Amino acid sequence: MAPRKYGHATVHTLEHSPEYYRQMEGDLNVLEFTQRVYGRGSENLLSLVKNFWYRYCQFTKKNPVATLEGISINVLYAFFDWLLRERKGSLGAASSLQTLLHCPTTPPSRFRNKYFEVPRNPSSVFTGREEICEQLHACCSPSGKTNIQRQQKRFVIHGLGGSGKTQVCLKFAEDHREEFWGIFWMDASSAESLEQGYLQVAEVCGLEARVSVVQRWLSNTSEPWALILDNADDPRLDISRYFPVGNRGVVLITTRNRHCEFHSTVGSCELGAMATDEAVTLLLRTAGADNISDQSIRDAAESVVQTLGCLALAITQAGAVIRQGYCKMEEYRTLYSKHRKELLSQKAIQGGEDYRYTVYTTWEVSRQMIEEMSTETGQDALALLRMFSFLHYEGISEEIFNRVWRGLHKNRQSGWMISHQLKMLLRQSDQEWNVYPLRAAISILRSFSLIDCDKNELISVHPLVHSWTRDQMSASDEDAMWRQTTATIALSIPWTFETADYRFRQSMMPHIDACLGFRKEGVFSLRSVGEDCQIMASNFALVYSEVGRRQEALQLTERVVEAKKRTLGEEHPDTLTSIHTLVYMKTPQNTTNSYRQPSNSENELRIQHPNGRKTKRYPHLLDMDSIIFYQTPSKPSGKRSIPTAYTPYKETFLMAQENQDSILLPSDPFDLACKRGPDVAASYGMVD
Repeated sequence: MAPRKYGHATVHTLEHSPEYYRQMEGDLNVLEFTQRVYGRGSENLLSLVKNFWYRYCQFTKKNPVATLEGISINVLYAFFDWLLRERKGSLGAASSLQTLLHCPTTPPSRFRNKYFEVPRNPSSVFTGREEICEQLHACCSPSGKTNIQRQQKRFVIHGLGGSGKTQVCLKFAEDHREEFWGIFWMDASSAESLEQGYLQVAEVCGLEARVSVVQRWLSNTSEPWALILDNADDPRLDISRYFPVGNRGVVLITTRNRHCEFHSTVGSCELGAMATDEAVTLLLRTAGADNISDQSIRDAAESVVQTLGCLALAITQAGAVIRQGYCKMEEYRTLYSKHRKELLSQKAIQGGEDYRYTVYTTWEVSRQMIEEMSTETGQDALALLRMFSFLHYEGISEEIFNRVWRGLHKNRQSGWMISHQLKMLLRQSDQEWNVYPLRAAISILRSFSLIDCDKNELISVHPLVHSWTRDQMSASDEDAMWRQTTATIALSIPWTFETADYRFRQSMMPHIDACLGFRKEGVFSLRSVGEDCQIMASNFALVYSEVGRRQEALQLTERVVEAKKRTLGEEHPDTLTSIHTLVYMKTPQNTTNSYRQPSNSENELRIQHPNGRKTKRYPHLLDMDSIIFYQTPSKPSGKRSIPTAYTPYKETFLMAQENQDSILLPSDPFDLACKRGPDVAASYGMVD
């Protein structure tokens, strides 16, 4: 290295050409670089620069990760200007960048931490979660030597049980130990456990064994401290009663209850599923893979973590199963499909972390808490969760239940259909839809992070919670809930054709698929309920036809026609209506939208005998075709000509002929129309 002088400064340059550095830029393996093990001095230096960067971004109200990704000369210039001025203000003199970076914020001559009351180390395979760790560093680090801050720093981490909230806090405590004089950990799952935690602090610190004494002691100490309240999940517990008063200290809260965000003063974060790449690395580390960079191994691991919804606890359990030799990585999904409940309920002795719950038992705690509420709303919440487990796990809307309520209160329904609806809907007797009971139940499920809602208020359930909910049911309860869900979906489907109706029916397709997929025969598993089964099948066929799944729509409708012929007879108005629907579906030009509304001019049609014998008016019903044409066995005389009186129906009839359907005119179409027309009108509540 050759020194060169520029003014009063000496700059060292390396004896390499520009091409050398351009080649270095192109060849750098970023993944290898970021995973490199550095010496202690380098680690301290990198941590110091990182610390200043996050303090700068907090000061300028910028996202540190996003700003770093879009770094520019302008940003660097402003950062270093702030950095030098910051050091000048605290040290009394400006310093060169080289001197600055070798000036640690914590004196190296002594350890600062005196009390470290933390239950365990973070997992030896802790992976990822860099963004939340950096956010905690920026928001919860002590405020310097004087520890002066305007308000107590409180940060809330909320999310689904098993997402890794406790592990993140253990990692924070380990990484920031020397920044705090004291770090105290308490189990916040109940008032009793919190009080016990305070008494343990009193014992360790030599204080009187009273909660108020410990709180007052923390409120008045000038040393920086952090209080970690873990598992503050019970919505009935006011966690704020256990905060030391005043503006000192850091309080870090983990909870499934998103409403605890109310207590945050410096920030909050929802900890959800892991990023796929991080989840793969965690699985490979837990499974004891020799080479976690091997792409073929990572590809096999990716299919496993996707199956598990990238949930941290589920991934560590899967890794333990693979490490213990139950299966190979590529065999796990097959094993999971056959033994899901056993795998997600099994706790490994050497699981890589000391956590008292398995995937399934952690959610069982939430279910028990809801049951212990002993309220109508709590029972509604559990009933909703069970129904959600038979719908698709995403895109569940309030509109489903609004339309079911309308179907119950605006139209006459059978006793079977009414008995297979949610109690919260049956309790409503108001003339207008009251959404409050539904939203109150949803709020409880959200408070335990068992469900989530997006910006459009569409509900989603983590795939593993989705499976767990069904796995907790007995066989009889599962069958009853499947029946109830099927009836709910069917009743929500309207036979009106406004734009909003089309949109809603299309949104129901994933839910119909998910629900019917639980039974080999789908809706016809309910054939014993008779007419209700046929109505539900017709409703599902309507949705299939509108989303372009014509073959499935035809199969359902054909089975409905067969059932109606068998139970009602070929000339029954309902049979004729189903036949019309089937004919219309089979028409080539109706493959996308198999149903249409009659125009206003078609609401009434005059039917006149060819000989002018009689004239009668009948209300229009599904293009009136089903009253006039119906399916009969082929006759030697072949297909009859269409009487003059029926020319309004000529187009539909000819389309049926082109499709080679055996649809014939009855021997006396006028008499049939006169006989059946009033019956059809009466059966649909129409006026002649």
